Amino acid sequence: MELGFFIAGRDNDVPQPHERRNSPYWRFMTPLLNLPPEHLPYDAEGVSREVAEIRAYEARRAEANNSVPYQPTLGEVVSEVVEAVREAVKPRKPTELQKAKTWLQMTLAGGPMLATVVEKLAIKAGISKRTLRRAAKSAKVQSRRKGRGPWLWTPLQAEGQE
Repeated sequence: MELGFFIAGRDNDVPQPHERRNSPYWRFMTPLLNLPPEHLPYDAEGVSREVAEIRAYEARRAEANNSVPYQPTLGEVVSEVVEAVREAVKPRKPTELQKAKTWLQMTLAGGPMLATVVEKLAIKAGISKRTLRRAAKSAKVQSRRKGRGPWLWTPLQAEGQE
């Protein structure tokens, strides 16, 4: 191995770390002269060179903008939590189906009624036939008919109580 010497301040100044790459002379002289080693940021991070370059760019950009990551205060965090809880426990408007189900249960509380009578009362109360039938299904109203007679609607709870 040949060793050469340099005189500082002349044309043969110490090259930059990236300029010393793959030179056996500078690999030997770097620790002796206490020079900064060549740094390849992507080597130690386990990512590709492109990802390392993007990260380096983002770091330079953040430093240039003096950007600091947002740190919410405790008051802001508590405010968000209180708002989320308030929204979660806020009473919801009953749906048309829930209103129809409640109305049907109150109407049939007195006992079985003719289905046609219940439908007419529901229309007067502003409940559509389709919604009434869905409410009857979810409220477990039983439809009965003897022979060719009219349909009777009976709540299942009323049958168990008889």
